[in-house]
Amino acid sequence: MAQPTTQLFRMSPARLADWLEAQGPDLWWTVDGDDLLLGTITLPTTADRLAARLRMVNKTLIVLDPLDLQPGPLDPTTIDLNEIADKDNPRHERIFCMRWDDPKYPGEWLLCEDKYSAELAKEIDDPEDFEGAHLDGSSPEADQGDPRAPGRASRGSE
Repeated sequence: MAQPTTQLFRMSPARLADWLEAQGPDLWWTVDGDDLLLGTITLPTTADRLAARLRMVNKTLIVLDPLDLQPGPLDPTTIDLNEIADKDNPRHERIFCMRWDDPKYPGEWLLCEDKYSAELAKEIDDPEDFEGAHLDGSSPEADQGDPRAPGRASRGSE
């Protein structure tokens, strides 16, 4: 049986939105495993678009420590999200494990910085044309209803 993930602190989606926007307008983000956000926004996306969507959610976020790297719960008034981000990956992208404080959306999900998408968006004249595009050139619309489509991974495929 899996050990419960350590809860670090709670925060409002608006606070996360403010933090995302403060990271810079050229950064792109994606979400994996969250049914609430995945159904309402095309991913990957820019920080400002994700922030706007987060501000519409009236639920508390719980920031988690799945690897138990922190000594315990943190003070949400002083924490710098950059300090608790998991950056142990080839691109040193910031990854956060979270869940909503809502039994309707009980699963853990990831918020991931997407440097590759940000780089690709810089090469395109209109970054809005890139949002949600697939690397193979197919359109997101072609995947409507297909749970195997990029960005629509089921919980069992993690």
